[in-house]
Amino acid sequence: MSQLAHHSWEVTQTNELLQHMERFDGIVVVATNLFRDLDVAALRRFTFKVEFRELDALQRWKMFVSEAGLDERIETIDPRTREQWEKRLLLMRHLTPGDFATVKRQCLVIDVRLTPEEWLEQLEIECSIKSGASRGAPGERAA
Repeated sequence: MSQLAHHSWEVTQTNELLQHMERFDGIVVVATNLFRDLDVAALRRFTFKVEFRELDALQRWKMFVSEAGLDERIETIDPRTREQWEKRLLLMRHLTPGDFATVKRQCLVIDVRLTPEEWLEQLEIECSIKSGASRGAPGERAA
């Protein structure tokens, strides 16, 4: 399914998978981070192709407010603080809903509740991982 198949057994497995997909009488859902590496023959087998992109400024803000538990009190927070938070969110490269979900799962696993500042720190860590930086656990400061 990928242009990266070089050995005959890889090509054979890929062709076999594509044939099974064509004959399957149901719904097949596939996810990949390597969409651009899929070949045309594989792409033809998918009726719908959906790409999930990074969040825009408004989506980032709404998700942060919701996940940091600020829905009820956001208007009571100093406007300068809100502005700083918005700026930090905008500086995060490739911020996605998955980053929020990862931080939330980390909090559940170690049973910790983060402050808004800690949420931002952890989101920054998640975004930095995508750039090859090291990772910290919730509550640890980003390097």
